[in-house]
Amino acid sequence: MFESAYEIAKELDIDIEDSIYENPNVSHVLFLELEIKEDNSIEHSIEVVEYDEQKHLKSTPYQKPPASGPGGVPTVRLNLDKIGSTLTRKIIGWFDKRKKDSSALLQPIFITLSEFYKVSRGESNPNLQKLIEDIKERTDNQNTYLVTVRFIDKGLDQNFSQYIQSNLMSSATASFSEKYDTVSRGTSTCYYCGEEKTVNGFASPETFYTHDKTTFSPGFDKSEAWKIFPVCDECELLVEEGMRFIKKNLSFNLHGVFYLLFPKAFYSEDLESLIERLKEAHLDPERTAETDKNQVTIRDELFGNEDEVYEELGENNVLTLTFLFYQLNNSQFEILSLVNNVLPSRIAELFKAKKIVENRAFNTGWYDSLTKESSLRFSYYNLRQLFPKSPVGEGGNSDIFKKEFIELVAASFRGDSLQQTKIINQGNRMIRHLFVNRGDLNDNFLYMTLTVYMVLEFYKEIGCIQKGEIQKMDIEKELTNFGLSSSKLARKSLEIFNENEYFDHPYKKGVFILGILTKQIANQQYKRLKSTPFYEKLQGLRFSPRVVERLFPEAINKLIEYNANKFEVSSLETLASKYFLENTDYPSNETISFTFAMGLSFGNAIWANYNVETDNEVKEDE
Repeated sequence: MFESAYEIAKELDIDIEDSIYENPNVSHVLFLELEIKEDNSIEHSIEVVEYDEQKHLKSTPYQKPPASGPGGVPTVRLNLDKIGSTLTRKIIGWFDKRKKDSSALLQPIFITLSEFYKVSRGESNPNLQKLIEDIKERTDNQNTYLVTVRFIDKGLDQNFSQYIQSNLMSSATASFSEKYDTVSRGTSTCYYCGEEKTVNGFASPETFYTHDKTTFSPGFDKSEAWKIFPVCDECELLVEEGMRFIKKNLSFNLHGVFYLLFPKAFYSEDLESLIERLKEAHLDPERTAETDKNQVTIRDELFGNEDEVYEELGENNVLTLTFLFYQLNNSQFEILSLVNNVLPSRIAELFKAKKIVENRAFNTGWYDSLTKESSLRFSYYNLRQLFPKSPVGEGGNSDIFKKEFIELVAASFRGDSLQQTKIINQGNRMIRHLFVNRGDLNDNFLYMTLTVYMVLEFYKEIGCIQKGEIQKMDIEKELTNFGLSSSKLARKSLEIFNENEYFDHPYKKGVFILGILTKQIANQQYKRLKSTPFYEKLQGLRFSPRVVERLFPEAINKLIEYNANKFEVSSLETLASKYFLENTDYPSNETISFTFAMGLSFGNAIWANYNVETDNEVKEDE
């Protein structure tokens, strides 16, 4: 992972001396201009100027200080709510820390400054209070400020600037070897450049690499940490610059989950080309997702807005990709999942599966009433809908399913083996909520059922879920044998069974047809009653073989009572009965439930879109 950042920094030809300068992102610079008198008293004046990166980045160097104590330079962003503590801890504290190790020329100056503004416990310092009040008069909440020190005496100020510049590198790299009140530094072969140098034990660009427990260090001694991960100053600075580039250009949001992309090329020319393409993909991170006429958001990319780049990567296996999924908790970088060394050929497989699934879902005709072929897209957005940020039926943003979502995304990259019950069970949870709380089928229910179907098909196509066997049949012969040659719905059902391995079990086929028949009951009831009382018999879509055994004759009797679509209903009854009689064992209850939901969803399209004539108006439902 970090090797990728290192190689990118080398390819970008970064000057590590420039890397020690950080942009403070402020609007103004506030200079504390100090004049030291013969009696060691200090007079100050304040000058405020607009921050100019070209002018101030190197002349007024800034390095972000640690949370407690001073940093490498007496220059900090000013917290207007805590001016006193900012001055005391970050600036006066800087002079106090260096009054014992500064040059002979500057040591007296540092001692004078430290003593003049020193704050004793329980007491206030009038010199410091005067400085604070003057700063308040020169600042306002409309701007942000970088506060630093310079001296009125030109010669002293020049020596001070030289001192700061000469210590920038050492202050920038101090944290690589000094941490936990311990120094970890030795001579070894640097992990990155392979040269024997002075190396550090705490060098890492991210907070997740720690030695805060003695068991993380050799011999339980933190000072020996350099023996585990030896990194020289120059290479660590390169890694940090590479990480900055990756965070700026290769940082993505996958439906509420952040990830960094680490490319590693086998040849430098491939890395150079890759960097340019990936930078282009990041130019428009807020690209708006398409929305269909029913306001159902549909992502038309697999990964986000960078799909074209990923498709290009699949042309040759000249590099690998590492995906690091993470979150920030109180500024702490927490790794959620790490997927190493994904080949572009695997990415190409994902895109191929995506297109197959889209075509298969559209060709069922099952969603014709809600979408057009051009707008039906599969992406990880569909998977995220199954594992949403909020619990089903609740508000808020607890994101309790984030872990499951990331695990499934990672599994698709790695090709991990999955059980389809994980997807079906979660899909049923979402589908049941929509069914029970909406009363009647609607676009959201239909879309969610299709979403579960597409997610299942995607993971089968990429080899994560074992496929069943398509039980091919001679459709014309099958229809002729049962006298169903003129039945449009029987023919369409057999075509679906012939093309889709999901229906690898006769019982699934029978339950699917039962769902189609149940939808026709609902159509007839709603046409007359503006309600669907038969849905009360579906037990909230919690099915078992016993429920199916009870429901099938009830559905047939109700449709006979309505005297509607007699031939098509009779044709579907014949098919379903055939499949129930062929059955020798049963799928799981969750699989039965989802298959029935598929039939309900398909029924919405099949009765409307296959020109099936209605025989009679529905009778009054007693």
